[in-house]
Amino acid sequence: MKDIKNGNLSEKEKEILVRKAIYFYSENIFPPAILIVQQIEKYNVSESPLKKFADFTKFMADLIIKKMV
Repeated sequence: MKDIKNGNLSEKEKEILVRKAIYFYSENIFPPAILIVQQIEKYNVSESPLKKFADFTKFMADLIIKKMV
C-alpha cells in the first residue's frame, strides 16, 4: 500500500492495484485473518506485531466494505 501511495502511478493504475489487493486479501487472507483477530481481542493480546496485524485486518475490512468488493 505504501508503494501505491508513493509511486509514480496514474490514479487509474493506483485504483486498479488497490482493487486487486483488496480482492486478493478478501478471497485468500481475510477469512482466517478475522478469526485470528477475534482471538487476539478475546484474550486481550498486547504484543505489538499482533496488534498491528489486527489493525491492518480491520483496515482491510473497512476497505472491502467501502469498495463493496
